[in-house]
Amino acid sequence: MDKAVKFFKKLSKKEAEQVSDILLQVQNGNIKSLDCKQLKGFKNLFRVRVGTVRIIFKRGDTNTYQLVFLGRRSDITYKNLN
Repeated sequence: MDKAVKFFKKLSKKEAEQVSDILLQVQNGNIKSLDCKQLKGFKNLFRVRVGTVRIIFKRGDTNTYQLVFLGRRSDITYKNLN
């Protein structure tokens, strides 16, 4: 099972609704309205915060977005993104 799906199933109802809403906005390409920041050292990686949850995604050539990481913030969250 995909780690992101497994993590999503463990979220509280409130967090799951917030994350789901953000993922829909990212999928539709509407990231300007989100608290979205480009990660330092990466050209096409962005993150959105939802409390302690981090949603990291990659922008493709045609402004499509791919989920890279969905999980709680920890010491190793940003280390394995290469």
